[in-house]
Order: sequence, then structure tokens, then C-alpha cells
Amino acid sequence: MVYAIRIISGLGMGMVTVSNLVYVGEISSTNIRGILLTSTSIVGITGTLAAYCVGPYVSYQMTGYFAFFINIIHLVGIYFIPESPVFYAIKGKEMEAKNTLRFLGRVEDLENVFESVKGTSPDEGSSWKAWIRIFTVKANRKSLFITLSLCTLQQTSGVAAVLFFATTIFQLAGSSIRPDIATIFIGCTRLVASMIAPFLVERAGRRILLLVSTAFCACSLLVFGRSYQLPSATSCSSRSLLT
Repeated sequence: MVYAIRIISGLGMGMVTVSNLVYVGEISSTNIRGILLTSTSIVGITGTLAAYCVGPYVSYQMTGYFAFFINIIHLVGIYFIPESPVFYAIKGKEMEAKNTLRFLGRVEDLENVFESVKGTSPDEGSSWKAWIRIFTVKANRKSLFITLSLCTLQQTSGVAAVLFFATTIFQLAGSSIRPDIATIFIGCTRLVASMIAPFLVERAGRRILLLVSTAFCACSLLVFGRSYQLPSATSCSSRSLLT
């Protein structure tokens, strides 16, 4: 059951994450797009923190029901949001796009929205030719390589293992603080960091923020991995001395 839920939730998370980023990027104006896109992580981190806070005090099943309830609220909320103006522009529906932009307070961007999708046919995104252009056009190949590299490095850095087994890690570390309470501190730290990022992304730039955050992650993972090697090394040295 756990494996099945993990597969289903993983598929759902992948679809929702991509859809959210595309939607937020299409409804936001260019001067605040970076801030809004980085702010989307705050919601996900808040959800993880909520699970950390609820988990120690309820059963495993109740934690799942709590997450399910949050998803229902999300589903109902999506029903009331407007369609993306870029989607209407691609479909050639000027009146619908104008109404959405008026709702968003961006009616003056109507011409820019239609200009940005100029030459794009309604079925282009779903056609096999569009997928071929990802690999045949040099600029698209570079973008694909950078995107896949960043996503692969992020997911293989061990972030999922640390988040999923945070309580167990604190137990093995012998922390004086209760492991489940210490796990909540991780959620709070991630939340604070995600709230700082939107204010820096427009000032410092995307690249420098990515480099700095990656450097800090690398240092913390190095210390984390080394801390697990030290007990083994000490144990081996002790056995060698006794021998």
C-alpha cells in the first residue's frame, strides 16, 4: 500500500509541480515573475512542515488523511481560478484573454501576450514536430540539458532521503532534543530560507542565488556524510589498536 501511494503521489506531484510553474509564469507580469515562481516553493515547504508538526501526535493513517484533506482544498481552489491568458492567446480567444488579464489587473498587457505567442498554432505543443524541435534546435537542446542537469543534481543530492528519514537521522545522531521535535526545526529552517529567496532572486539574480545555495548544500552534505563516517572510522581504529 505504501509503495502504491508513493507511486501515485509521485505522479501527482510531478504533474502539479509542472502545471503550477507554467500557470504562475503565464499569469504573472515580467517584473514579479521571478518572485512568484520562487514563492511557489514556500507552499510545498509549508505542507512538509505541517506534516512534521502533525505526524508525531497522530497515527500514520491520520497523517495521510490530513494530507488528503489539504489536497481536497487545493482541488476546490483550482476550480475557481481563471484560465491562463497565454492559453487563450494561443487559441486565438482575444475576449477571454482580455477578461482574464482584466481580472489579474494586467489588461494593458494584452498586446504583449498575443505578441509572445505569435506564430504558435493551437496544436503545436501536442504535435510530434514540437517534440522533435526540442532536440533539433540548438537553443532548445541547451535549455533541455541545463534543465535536466539541475533537476537530476537536485534529486540525486539526497534531499528526499534526508527529508523522509529526518527523524531516524536525529535518533542515530543521539540528539538531546526529541527526534520528532528536531525534525520540525528542519521544516522551519527550510521555510525561512524559502521566504528569503524571493527577495533575493530579483536583486542578486537567478544564477548567483543558485550558485550560493548549491555551495551551502554541498558543504552541509559533506559535513553530514562525514559525521556518519567518523563513528565507523573510530570503531575500526579501536579494533586495530586492540589487535
